[in-house]
Amino acid sequence: MAAYGARLGIRPSDIVIERAATTTRENLSLSLPWLAAARTIRIASNTAHAHRARRYLRELDPTLWRRLRRTRDFVPLELGPLRLALTFYDFVAGRVSITRERRLSSPSR
Repeated sequence: MAAYGARLGIRPSDIVIERAATTTRENLSLSLPWLAAARTIRIASNTAHAHRARRYLRELDPTLWRRLRRTRDFVPLELGPLRLALTFYDFVAGRVSITRERRLSSPSR
């Protein structure tokens, strides 16, 4: 996506690539310091992934989420029947992530 953004005219100095994360939620968590100074935030990805990332941003930092601006990532029937499977996956992945985060943040018994 960084190369695509550069081809669209985004200055290289405005593109940041976070390389340590292994999940979308972790990527957003590690990117929060970079996003803090942004006037607007846009998430560039496919429909399913962008939707999940926006949801995670709202959970992680509602203040930053309010700066979020939609992009043209929604394409009706983009993935056909696969859309239903991805919606289910997003729901399950979101629940698992929240449960894991709560477990890790709660004090040991």
